[in-house]
Amino acid sequence: MFGRSSTCCSQIFFKQMVQAQQGRDQKIQDLVTTMGDTYSLITSVDELKENRVLQDVVEQILKQTIECGYFIQEYTRHNFASAQQSF
Repeated sequence: MFGRSSTCCSQIFFKQMVQAQQGRDQKIQDLVTTMGDTYSLITSVDELKENRVLQDVVEQILKQTIECGYFIQEYTRHNFASAQQSF
């Protein structure tokens, strides 16, 4: 009886882990989409290219998206390695 209970708890825990990972993965996908939308906006608005004040804002946005890119790179590298170790 104890073995059955332990197996059930393990299955629940595994399901929760998978769901949590799927949630994190969705947030990463949302971040990538937001980054793409931001780049599209920046490249399509001519005013941003001509206005010096806005150029500073654009520069900060670009720096932030680069940092996000590094984060995503490390996130995928870490999670891929973890998945490989568990198999």
